[in-house]
Amino acid sequence: MSRRLTADQTIWEILEQGTLPSDLHLGRYAILIDEGVRNCHTEWLNRLLQEYPDCLIVIEIPSGERSKSVEEWNRITDSLFKSGMRRNDTLLVVGGGVVGDLGGFVASTLFRGVRYLQLPTTLLAMVDSSIGGKVGINHSTGKNRIGAFYPPERIIVRFDFLKTLPKREWINGSAEMLKYGYIKEPILLEQLSALPAHLKLNSINQMEVPALTDSEWNTLMPKLAQWIQASWTIKQHIVIEDEFEQGERMYLNYGHTFGHALEQFAGYGEIDHGVAVLAGMVCAGFTSECINTSGGEFKGSEIAPQKSSAISLEPLRPFLELTEIDWQKLAKDLVVPQKLVQEMGSDKKNQSDQIRLILLESVGKPFIHETSDRNLLEQIWKSSLEWIISDPEKKEDS
Repeated sequence: MSRRLTADQTIWEILEQGTLPSDLHLGRYAILIDEGVRNCHTEWLNRLLQEYPDCLIVIEIPSGERSKSVEEWNRITDSLFKSGMRRNDTLLVVGGGVVGDLGGFVASTLFRGVRYLQLPTTLLAMVDSSIGGKVGINHSTGKNRIGAFYPPERIIVRFDFLKTLPKREWINGSAEMLKYGYIKEPILLEQLSALPAHLKLNSINQMEVPALTDSEWNTLMPKLAQWIQASWTIKQHIVIEDEFEQGERMYLNYGHTFGHALEQFAGYGEIDHGVAVLAGMVCAGFTSECINTSGGEFKGSEIAPQKSSAISLEPLRPFLELTEIDWQKLAKDLVVPQKLVQEMGSDKKNQSDQIRLILLESVGKPFIHETSDRNLLEQIWKSSLEWIISDPEKKEDS
């Protein structure tokens, strides 16, 4: 049994029972699957292989950002050719954002494009990376420098996959849902602020799975389904209006220019994408406040949001407090802001020496802004990192 939402060329489907939708004509197919997902969901995979016996090969993808590489793409395509994969066969991609991006890129390049289906297994993939058709791999000069627009035929969502999701992946996925709240749906910010408490998250061992009872999962799942579908709807509607990122789709990069710089600075895989985006949204909030109140002209040695600001950063704090990044070290290193701004300057979305940012007039009202003011951006980073390590309770007491 499944529930289907359709938009553009992609079917986004919630699968409530079974291994795959009953109306799916799979034919000959190959599976690309994250190694961690295979270990956690062996029973599901075995049932799938029994129900659909025409599988050519199952290829495991190592977990982590480093798999989005030319070398891994080459290994996979070699294996698919050796398995006898043909142009009219199907690629079934099972995993999170890394496997989805990599698998989609393999599908787009194999025989100049083969049919593929995606089963996102992480919150991040369900609400963001599987939607919109962007696929690709990383290059030594930057993230996603090699890629294409190639949407899957179907996105099949099984919420049961979320029950084995480590705490760190809940933080990653929540970052993207918070983004949708900032650019389109403010009520999501208030609702998601309570998610860490619902999941009993804490900063101890982020690779552990939240210890919820079956009853607690059953209570939480309807809320999660509502938030996930709201996120999907926001992104898919934006993608339909601007498939190739010429206008409104750029709003989906809120916090990402800052976040990608942090990822690049640390070395890909050292800081999770979602965590970097959380920090990036702090920066975007500070920058929005600066632009809205002063027209972007930097004055003074410190930037701080006003109490009357229409852009609250507080929904981000419950998630940032759970990360294992040494924010203190970053905040105290005086060279870090300069290096982060240098990384921002190499972002592929920039034109000439202008750094393109997505900012907010207020929550739900994004706009595109370009700046060449590196001094301003260095101060934004400095103030943002100091905000992350600050203690709001001490401020209230004083």
